[in-house]
Amino acid sequence: MSTNQVIEELKKHISAFEKTVEVEEVGTVIEVGDGIARMNGLTSCQSQEMLEFPGGIMGV
Repeated sequence: MSTNQVIEELKKHISAFEKTVEVEEVGTVIEVGDGIARMNGLTSCQSQEMLEFPGGIMGV
């Protein structure tokens, strides 16, 4: 493959590149016991809000 072919391939890939941004709020589990998890770092989380834990586990 010639230098010009490599440059053209790179230009094609660069022009097709799409920027995406995904925002996630991540907290830390401090303590778990009796089915209750104490969390830290979820500043916008409110009482009784559904949360997703690692492994896809959902909880209120």
